[in-house]
Amino acid sequence: MNILENLYTIESSSDLLILKLGLYLSLAFAIPFLALLFTSTRFSIIHFKKAKSLQNDDYLAFSKFLSEIVTKFWFRFLFGVLPMFGAVFFYTQLYAKQIPGAAGNLLLAFILFMVGLCLIVFSKSVFTSEKIEEITNTFPMKVSCIGTFLVLFASFILLAYLQLPISRGGDSFLQVLFSANSIMYLLLFISLAFGLTSAVIVAKLNRSTQKNYTDYGRSFATQTGMIFSFLHPLLYVLIILSTPVQGLSFMYFGAATIVLLLMLFGSIQFYAGFKEKDSRSTSIVLVFVLIISVMIYSSQVASETAAKKEIIQKGEVELFS
Repeated sequence: MNILENLYTIESSSDLLILKLGLYLSLAFAIPFLALLFTSTRFSIIHFKKAKSLQNDDYLAFSKFLSEIVTKFWFRFLFGVLPMFGAVFFYTQLYAKQIPGAAGNLLLAFILFMVGLCLIVFSKSVFTSEKIEEITNTFPMKVSCIGTFLVLFASFILLAYLQLPISRGGDSFLQVLFSANSIMYLLLFISLAFGLTSAVIVAKLNRSTQKNYTDYGRSFATQTGMIFSFLHPLLYVLIILSTPVQGLSFMYFGAATIVLLLMLFGSIQFYAGFKEKDSRSTSIVLVFVLIISVMIYSSQVASETAAKKEIIQKGEVELFS
């Protein structure tokens, strides 16, 4: 038995509501943090390699800027570690009995996340100088590559189990991970991660003093965000179409409509930022946070709808009516 199982006894509808609310809030913080951590680190690695190959100090400075987006201690603890643990804890209390292996696999995801986070934080030690030619030890940046892979894999596990209560299919770990829904959720997560991180980069550059890399960074983030923002609706529509019938409801389609409208608004804002080079709007960050929050809500709605229909089909009485 996993150490996280049966730590909270559900005795009333209020207890159930607390667990569902706890899971929602944990995911609403954890998923954006995972997206930012993964993508900002990947961007940092890309620009560090570019700085090395071109011997350009501006790329090095931008790489350092990217590495500092989510690695401050208070930020990673309050918005990363606590929500990630909360997501694992609340999900385990709600679904561990219904989904064999969920508790152990989600605990594994948390451990992988912690190891990946530590490796990424360690990689900041590579920035020992502002001159690229003076940096000889690139081992920390190589370690960072491993860290990003671990964070992405931990995110993959979390996302796979997030959609599992809807489909109720596949008990084995590999079946859960490599189902069609899980793959599409992962692709959408990566696409949203690039969009969200691009929006955050633009927002931070707009609020900071002008640096040599500011114009380049704003252009890079705007173009990247615009490209990926056009993928969001396509991937999300595929997820809607692949959602099992038992998870569909009026509330689900209502939430999905809101998500698609927000995605459209995000695409328009990125395009406007691309056309107007001096655009200083930072509201797009809020748009991405809302997209992720409403998507989490729609997933929970689908899970509850599927559970209720399953109860009706079996002729069972609801425990909390």
